Amino acid sequence: MGNDWLGPVEHLDVRVEPGGSPDEGLRRLRALVDGGLVRLLDLEVVVGADGARHALDVATWGEGVGLDLHAFDGAWSGLLDDDDLVAALPDLDDGSVEIVVVYEIVALAAVLDAFDGPAVRVTGSGPVAEADLLAALDKGELAGTGVPT
Repeated sequence: MGNDWLGPVEHLDVRVEPGGSPDEGLRRLRALVDGGLVRLLDLEVVVGADGARHALDVATWGEGVGLDLHAFDGAWSGLLDDDDLVAALPDLDDGSVEIVVVYEIVALAAVLDAFDGPAVRVTGSGPVAEADLLAALDKGELAGTGVPT
């Protein structure tokens, strides 16, 4: 493999309301990273306070809520800037936290690389809108595809 391709890059936004704990989800994310299935490109923790949003270091925030998140030290890359975060989080209430994870699905990079050759090339990729997928499931349009309906 020439490593010319990134796998699909996605983001995941997780809202943590006061009293909530993302501990198990973060543990599972770390397992995916450690297993080489995903590459963590950025991890942002944004806290709503006084009607504004403030970015915090993930380990510092974790200590404040009783979680040891030092496994994510260095995960912040600054890929998302303040404007991105403000646009993505217009309704973050005071006391709530949004964890924004940007990750690459590493397992598919080799597939994309394999499609890059003489007379073969990837001509597009991107997410499928969840609403469209759910509508197709509701209509039974995925019957016979192996996707549970």
